[in-house]
Amino acid sequence: MTICAIHQPNFFPWLPYFDKIAMADIFIFLDVVAYPKSGNSMGSWCNRVKISMHEQDIWFSCPVIRESGPQLIKHVKINNRLLNVEKILKTLKSAYGKKENYKKLNEIVSNSFLNSNWDLLADFNIYLIKKISELLGLKTTFIRQSDLNLSYLTSNEMLIDLCSQVKANEYLCGLGAKNYMMDKIFQQNGINVKYQNLDFKYKNYNLSILNYLFEAEKEKWCFFNDKE
Repeated sequence: MTICAIHQPNFFPWLPYFDKIAMADIFIFLDVVAYPKSGNSMGSWCNRVKISMHEQDIWFSCPVIRESGPQLIKHVKINNRLLNVEKILKTLKSAYGKKENYKKLNEIVSNSFLNSNWDLLADFNIYLIKKISELLGLKTTFIRQSDLNLSYLTSNEMLIDLCSQVKANEYLCGLGAKNYMMDKIFQQNGINVKYQNLDFKYKNYNLSILNYLFEAEKEKWCFFNDKE
């Protein structure tokens, strides 16, 4: 059984995102789909996430450039004019500076921001996700949607096509996908559909993976053990 998971390249995603990576043999970054704009805002999970600061949840974000009309995720640019790395690092220090894991993790985050001249948001997010996956010891194979040749009409056909191209026979998806998934179509194409279990013991799993990494003891980073 070859398991494939597919998701947009989000900004410091939540714990279940990495749980999905850990459960999959192949993880596809969905970057040739429309960037999920919200009204006049570019705010989405692609460029912002919540972290915990002094027992309150706050937005932690990366500014992006808004273009007129729809944009593909792979084309969205970071607004380096508004990107304040010093402020970002101060925010992390204020939130997690007293945690045991702060020094090592902050070094990884600060180097990610400072040591590369990032232009595209997807490139930056994918780099971070791979870096954190490596830190967690995950061995999943990563592929970008934009590196595959696809032909589809609907969202379900797109997912089936992606799974077929990487020769996966099981598709792992989140519980929210039940609103649009057509499991029978997958089965007709030789692909089993499996839904992710979100029964984590870690109470703040809905926050950024940063929250988990800073707060959990390093020895417990194998979060498969943090489920009921």
